[in-house]
Amino acid sequence: MPKVQLFSGRFSLYKVILYHLLFALLACSCASQKNEAENQAKTASRGYQNPGPSKRYDNEAMIVKPFDINNDRIIDMWKIYAYEKELIDVETPKLLLIRKEVDSNFDGKVDMWMYYNANENLIKEELDTSFTGNVDRVLYYNQGQIMRSEAYTIDANREDSETMGDASHRKPNIIKSFRHGVLTRVEKDNNADGIIDEWEIYDEEGQIVQVGEDTTGDGKVDTWRRYKAME
Repeated sequence: MPKVQLFSGRFSLYKVILYHLLFALLACSCASQKNEAENQAKTASRGYQNPGPSKRYDNEAMIVKPFDINNDRIIDMWKIYAYEKELIDVETPKLLLIRKEVDSNFDGKVDMWMYYNANENLIKEELDTSFTGNVDRVLYYNQGQIMRSEAYTIDANREDSETMGDASHRKPNIIKSFRHGVLTRVEKDNNADGIIDEWEIYDEEGQIVQVGEDTTGDGKVDTWRRYKAME
């Protein structure tokens, strides 16, 4: 009987520890869920309106910092930070900027998304230049220089929700490639069938030198037009 009592005591101790762990995890979860609401409440208490960032991403575990770009007391830029994973257990873990969201035309809706790597260097931009809630431009960067841009045709009959406004489910109709910031190649899908049918080639100065066309729809060049470099 004493052995049974001892086991029972240990079991009770384990339950107490488990309850404390579960409570701590729940508290962390609740704190992260309140993060965005607290930011909005703080800015509201200072006389600012804060419509909040887009709904495309779950920001529960992130730190969201609001900014007023044009000083109209309406928040129009949000910087989203995450804790560096390797430092999460230290006393003061480092915050890393992972994304910016901007309302560039000040209509209360995000139309620019900027993404950053672990060194907080810009690596990608997504733009809604038509202000319809759909991403229609995507730009890629490397070491501060543009490497590639993609343009997308928006179907006026299609109404994407804000969470589905990204371009990942669509094919670009114009792709531009760059080298050291200079345009080197443009690929176009002129009839919007998902197949590239025109290629523009540029020289080191960014001057067009060749244009290839696919006249049969098989995705291959059938004819080339060549241009003389400008004197």
